[in-house]
Amino acid sequence: MRGFCWYYRAALATFGGQPSPVGWPVILLVTGASSMKASATLLFILLATCQAKSQRVLGANNNPLLNASEGHLLDSLLQARRQSFEFTNKRIAFIYGGSTGNAFQPKSEFFSKNVLPWTTEGKVPGLQLLILTDAEKSRSGGYDALVVAWAKILFTQRKKDKMLKKLAAQRGT
Repeated sequence: MRGFCWYYRAALATFGGQPSPVGWPVILLVTGASSMKASATLLFILLATCQAKSQRVLGANNNPLLNASEGHLLDSLLQARRQSFEFTNKRIAFIYGGSTGNAFQPKSEFFSKNVLPWTTEGKVPGLQLLILTDAEKSRSGGYDALVVAWAKILFTQRKKDKMLKKLAAQRGT
């Protein structure tokens, strides 16, 4: 066969079966054997560009309301723990766990330090999801959930209440 078809679809093109909101391209290259090196170079450049675009969309601001890209990624990372909870358009407070888990983290820092370094290597970051009840949501100033990264201990109800009080104080409610 004279031509060669190379079909590539980015591994992160879908999150949980949903099309990626960042618009990862489906690349179909039809080349001859002599231009294979040029095609491989072009493919590499296109994929690097798409990955950079995706990372800019994740954690691009510190608005606690998640965009579709951020929501789909957290939906897929926390799929086993979230039940029917969906992250898109939800207000999320991010906590860096460490040994105490007392520090809130801006969304941009959360994604850049606790999520993207792991997901770009095909690994899953250590995350906990704490979905808030209506009463807790009201006390927190309107947040839907807390996402904790890399906590050495599980969050108890007492710890959760302490963080909700701290969050409300930060928000001035």
